[in-house]
Amino acid sequence: MNPSDQGRRGNLDVKVLDIIKAVLIQIFEDESMETTFRVLKERYGLEVKDIPKRPQVFSQALLSLFGKGAAIIEDLILEKLYSDFKVDLKWKESYKFSNYIEDLTQSPVIA
Repeated sequence: MNPSDQGRRGNLDVKVLDIIKAVLIQIFEDESMETTFRVLKERYGLEVKDIPKRPQVFSQALLSLFGKGAAIIEDLILEKLYSDFKVDLKWKESYKFSNYIEDLTQSPVIA
């Protein structure tokens, strides 16, 4: 990855993480979100800053923590992400949360 791609990826990761945090705060409020992040680190070895790079682990952790409610959380995050980046979200039957995140962060449309 060349330096400009690394910088682009870093900026995207920050934006993605900001949106994930905003959605989680909207659902759980600050204190519960911080508890969730602490559990992600302790149980799953997932640092908050690494969530955009490891969406599959994040998704698995949400499922473990919130059961079927994880799908609702993921959908809200994806809808907000795609809306904020002004990209059409097209639901695909075989796609998982991590696929949508990877598509978004690799999209040439996102600057």
